[in-house]
Amino acid sequence: SSGINAEYGGERAPVSSITACDRILKTVLISTELVAVSCIDKAVYVYDLRRPDRPTIKLIGHSQAPSGLCQLDGRLVSGSVDGTIRQWDLASAGQCVRVHRGHTHTDKFIGLESHGPVLLCGDDGLEDPARIHMYSKHLTAP
Repeated sequence: SSGINAEYGGERAPVSSITACDRILKTVLISTELVAVSCIDKAVYVYDLRRPDRPTIKLIGHSQAPSGLCQLDGRLVSGSVDGTIRQWDLASAGQCVRVHRGHTHTDKFIGLESHGPVLLCGDDGLEDPARIHMYSKHLTAP
């Protein structure tokens, strides 16, 4: 169940909070109005902070929980231990526009960052030597 809980008071108290799901794995601020939340239920939820009582977009496509989120040229990017990194076009109601494959994660997803046209993620190194994978935003394999 989603909802907002306004809390005012001391300097450390949040202005408001969103109840997004049972277990939040990662959050990323998309803009001053949008926030993305990845959850244990394998989905990513996008909330409009002006109306945070329910998500405006639910992104479905990962077969395991996505624990990496970042932005790349106006797109939301999610990464998961399912071995995929997905690019989502929020202007198109959250359509998945590209799936990158090639990394393996046996335990946990190790970071997801973007710099220019490059996406970076790391393997946990439990099955093979730990590696950092670099993807071009235009290609699907590292």
